[in-house]
Amino acid sequence: MSQFEPELESASRDLSSPKSKSTILNEQIDSALTEMKRPDPGTFLLGLVAGLDIAFGLLFIAGLLALISGT
Repeated sequence: MSQFEPELESASRDLSSPKSKSTILNEQIDSALTEMKRPDPGTFLLGLVAGLDIAFGLLFIAGLLALISGT
C-alpha cells in the first residue's frame, strides 16, 4: 500500500458527490484569506512576475504577427 492511496481514495470520494454552494464559498474565502496574509515582498514579486509575463507575451505575439505578415 503506497502512501498516496488514502489521498486518492478521499479525492475519488470528493469527485463522486458535488460540493454544496456553502462548501465552495467557504473554500474560496479560506483561499482568499491565505493569499491576503501573504507577506508584502511575496505579493510584490508576484505582481512583478505577472506584469512581466503579460508584457513579454504581448511582445511575443507582436513579433510573431510581424513575422507572419512579412513586415
